[in-house]
Amino acid sequence: MTTSWFESLRLRLGRKDRRGYSGARPDVVRMIVHEPALVLDVGCGAGLTAKLIRDRYPNAHVFGIEADPKLARQACEHSTSVFEGPLNDEGIRSQIKDSGPYDLIICADVLEHMLDPAEALNQLTRVMADDGYLITSLPNVRHISTFWNLGIRGGRPQNAHAKLQITVMHSSLISL
Repeated sequence: MTTSWFESLRLRLGRKDRRGYSGARPDVVRMIVHEPALVLDVGCGAGLTAKLIRDRYPNAHVFGIEADPKLARQACEHSTSVFEGPLNDEGIRSQIKDSGPYDLIICADVLEHMLDPAEALNQLTRVMADDGYLITSLPNVRHISTFWNLGIRGGRPQNAHAKLQITVMHSSLISL
């Protein structure tokens, strides 16, 4: 069953008790090139992107990583499993490794929050299947609305579609 644009909007505007950005990312889900079996969503927030993935691909097992305990509990509603804690935690990395390898890893607006994003990507490629791929998105901080919202207002731009760089990389193209 496909999630309608209305349901996607409802999910994005949903609960007001969430911290950080934790809305659904239909723009990222549209970038999925083939049906995934095992998905790892890094910085999964409340798990709403996992819901979109599972609506579109009912056989997919979506695992999430979320450092915020409240969001991690909410993500459990939509995910196969959620690892609560930061990616650089040894225990989290061990759990991720035991559940993989993943044929899709998503890093949607999360790499810019890490102290060492190159090392994070290095760790993630170790748990990626040989034919797996990575979808990343990063805010375009040079766009005036991103600068205004992040720098001045302290929040995420409301209409972020044109203000993000979304990239899909196959495992054969990644060499760190």
